[in-house]
Amino acid sequence: MPDYRRLVTRITSRMPTPEEAALLQQSRNRPVLVTEAVNVDPAGLPVEVGFGRYAAGRMQIVVES
Repeated sequence: MPDYRRLVTRITSRMPTPEEAALLQQSRNRPVLVTEAVNVDPAGLPVEVGFGRYAAGRMQIVVES
C-alpha cells in the first residue's frame, strides 16, 4: 500500500504579481499557471501541500493517475 496519494491538484491561470513576473523573467501582461496540490496518507490526513507558479507560455502540465 502506498504511504500517500494525491488528493487534489488545482491548475488555474492569472496575471502575475510584479515579483512573480520578475522571478519568471517575463512581462506582467503574460499569464502564469498556478498549481496547488495536496497529498494525503492512507487515513486521508494531509501530509504534503505544494504551490507552484509557472510561465504559462513555457509550460506543459501533464496529470496522470
